[in-house]
Amino acid sequence: MLGNIFSEKELETLPEQPVSFLLASQKQLRISTVSKDTLKSWRYYSHHISRFPLDLRAHAQRLFLAIDTDMNSLLVAAIQDLFIALEDKGFTFKDSILKLCRTKLDDEEIQHFETWLASNTRGQFKTIEGSVLDKGLPGPVEKLVIFEQTQTEQPHYSNVIEEANAYLEYGQVEEAQALLEETLQVSGYDEDIAFELLNIYQYTRDRAAFEASTKQLLNADIELSDTWKQVQSESQDW
Repeated sequence: MLGNIFSEKELETLPEQPVSFLLASQKQLRISTVSKDTLKSWRYYSHHISRFPLDLRAHAQRLFLAIDTDMNSLLVAAIQDLFIALEDKGFTFKDSILKLCRTKLDDEEIQHFETWLASNTRGQFKTIEGSVLDKGLPGPVEKLVIFEQTQTEQPHYSNVIEEANAYLEYGQVEEAQALLEETLQVSGYDEDIAFELLNIYQYTRDRAAFEASTKQLLNADIELSDTWKQVQSESQDW
């Protein structure tokens, strides 16, 4: 039937799926094999982060894209955007990323981010080409409006993953990790919860926390999934 609808020539010239279509549904942190055009992939994530600066998964995918394809100059921009997005939050998260990328940065770049991390302020003004969150302002960003949650505003979440994602949106990586770890150990192994937790471990490279969580699951006679075992093998290189 399809042969009657499409000629052989038409089938050969059907357009390829756009990069945005391929990447939008990706949950894995390392996505360099999804699209052969790494520059288009970079542009997609840059555009997404400019619209949603607190999407830590997109930050992670953009960082690993730069690492896996040796785009060192763009890697600096990706780190800068992560630091800008998290502001004074996520110290452990930012520190682990800086350690992961250290061998691909020069001494001046390392000093720039180490000073920023230590003081929790941007410090000496430095514009990085490729950064989409850099507004050209030296020093810390002053907010014109500050929203505060009152005691009567208690958020309601339909599930643990939704609550963990809410933490991540505000750069509270440690809180999201602790919530998922506790849920997994108390309620038993859940593939979706484990997947979100593994993503955090892979991004932060927190090998000690990952090994401790693995040990607790095994002590509770919980059988680990193949995905968990794969990350367990990869963690030897963290």
